[in-house]
Amino acid sequence: MVHWLELLVSYYGISKLTIAKMAGVEENDIDRLLVNPPEKVEIEVKYKIDVTVMEGVSQTILKKVILVLLKISRMIKSKCTFRFSGCS
Repeated sequence: MVHWLELLVSYYGISKLTIAKMAGVEENDIDRLLVNPPEKVEIEVKYKIDVTVMEGVSQTILKKVILVLLKISRMIKSKCTFRFSGCS
C-alpha cells in the first residue's frame, strides 16, 4: 500500500495532511509509513491509511475511466452524421 500512498502524494499531489485527516491519523503517521518499513508502524494506523488510500486510488481510477469513456463517446458522435440510414 505504501506505493499507492506515494503515488497519491507525489503524482496526484494530494497532501499528506489531507490523507491523514481523511484516515483519522496524524500527518506524522503518514511520514512514518513513507520512511519506515510498514512493519514498524502500528497495525491500526496502517489499516486506516490503507483503507483511505485504496478509496482514493479507486476513485481516481474511476474518474479516469469515465473521462476515457466520455472521449470515446464524443469521438463516435463526431464521426457519425445522422441520416435516415444512421451513421455513415
